[in-house]
Amino acid sequence: RSSQEVGTRKGRAVNPVRTPADRAALAPLIRAAFGGQRHLLSVARLGEATKKGVYRATLADESTAIVYIWDDGEDYWPSTDNEPPDYADPLSHASGLDLFEGAQRHLDGLGIRTPRLYLADRSREHYQADAAVVEDVPGPSLEDMLEDDGDTTQSAIGQLAEVLEVMRADTAPAFGRVLHLAQGGTSRGGSCAQVVLDR
Repeated sequence: RSSQEVGTRKGRAVNPVRTPADRAALAPLIRAAFGGQRHLLSVARLGEATKKGVYRATLADESTAIVYIWDDGEDYWPSTDNEPPDYADPLSHASGLDLFEGAQRHLDGLGIRTPRLYLADRSREHYQADAAVVEDVPGPSLEDMLEDDGDTTQSAIGQLAEVLEVMRADTAPAFGRVLHLAQGGTSRGGSCAQVVLDR
């Protein structure tokens, strides 16, 4: 494994020793996503990720892709037990390929542009954990753009406002996680406010 298993101490999660995935470990995923014609040149872990491993993969033709890894050793907020996630609980551990795909399908259905999904892999044949290879969208963050406040920034904010309006108008008959509701599930707690109050 790329890290030691997550353990618990007095009911609290104990962080494992983390070793980032390297080029050799991620090369099979890139081959599965793009075929043997596009070779992986290098990988770099992006430091902002805390729920999963996020890597920028640079290929020999100078193109790039993003690799998501849902490995226990990449999760800085691990669950304190080994039970499967309880999607009926809106505040339960929220990380995984299923949730990622469910959210992407929903946004695609609303006509919201999302990074293209090249590969979703649960086989564990190409990597030891669930993984996805997605389109890399390079460029500055919105935070960096706000410091500039030029025409490009205003255009980006306008596009973001349009997307948020589409999402605001998309209501469901009940509250809960997108995937859980799409599968016909219901959330416990009665309402978002009640769930928070009960905690």
